[in-house]
Amino acid sequence: MSEETEHRVIRADKPKKRLLWGLSIFDIIIFAAVAVVAIALLYTLVTKLTLKHDVSGATKVTDMVVADIAKQDSKAALQLGSAALKSKNTPAQMANSFAQIKPFTRGTPKIYSRTYDKNTKGGKSVFVIYVYPSNPAFFLRVVVQNLDGKWELVNIAGNSDPQQL
Repeated sequence: MSEETEHRVIRADKPKKRLLWGLSIFDIIIFAAVAVVAIALLYTLVTKLTLKHDVSGATKVTDMVVADIAKQDSKAALQLGSAALKSKNTPAQMANSFAQIKPFTRGTPKIYSRTYDKNTKGGKSVFVIYVYPSNPAFFLRVVVQNLDGKWELVNIAGNSDPQQL
């Protein structure tokens, strides 16, 4: 009689290597990727909200300048100006410029474009181009700059071609 011997092969799976807080390497990589994406989204959100706040403050000033042009109130527009603008322009000069563009600035303008430049020497700048419904259309670019926390008018230009502004 032969004895039958039973051979069993028992394999023990290697236990998963756990690192920090019982997490595997895969878990840590996934967590890091999610954290990087969350930080990037948070940064983008904060930047957009800050930009929206800056641009809305600047647009209030550009809207006031456009209203002053409509009323032909050069003194009020000049009061919104920077020191450099005030040193180069008198209320009479501004009034003359406003009178020259008066035929083209009738009606209610709409914002054609807004450009924000935070790398401007001396501060942040916002360039707002308005389009008037005249025939032909007239475009007015109003540039304001934030120096020391206050938006100030630095330039006004008009043209029938927005590419020329």
